[in-house]
Amino acid sequence: MRPWWISLFASFVAASTLAAQQRPLLVPDSSRQLPAERAGEARVFSIRSRILDQTRRVVIVLPASYAESPASRRYPVFVTLDGEATIAPTATVSRELARNGMIPEAIIVAIENLGDDEARVHDLTPPGLSVSGSSLNEGGDNFLDFIEREVLPAVDAQFRGGEPRTLIGHSS
Repeated sequence: MRPWWISLFASFVAASTLAAQQRPLLVPDSSRQLPAERAGEARVFSIRSRILDQTRRVVIVLPASYAESPASRRYPVFVTLDGEATIAPTATVSRELARNGMIPEAIIVAIENLGDDEARVHDLTPPGLSVSGSSLNEGGDNFLDFIEREVLPAVDAQFRGGEPRTLIGHSS
């Protein structure tokens, strides 16, 4: 008969392995390249969302010190909406402010839209609210869950993301 702690340890390892397998991953996406002058060292990834039941594209810009920093260093995460339009200015301003000691270096995660205004309004409008003529049954809560439960854990696991978190957006 095995001691109880061996069974407990085996259960913990199995649960941890299952949780890691179920966590969405940021997968490099070569279908879209960004000009270096627009976003610095931006890399494009795809993430399959169970919450949204779709694959979304995100752009990640790592801080200047990232490659030389110890593996134990965690970076704040800035999540910017409308990523296809906001990645370049967000990266530029963040880089300058960090260089001048006004903010910490951070990992920038730009979530791209699906391509049309209707999808954007759906993502950015909470249920029960109408924006720009939208229905009262939009997906803002699911989109926030996607960021909190899928994007941020993937960034934390794959790129040493940490707190604090900042959400950057405009308009809706």
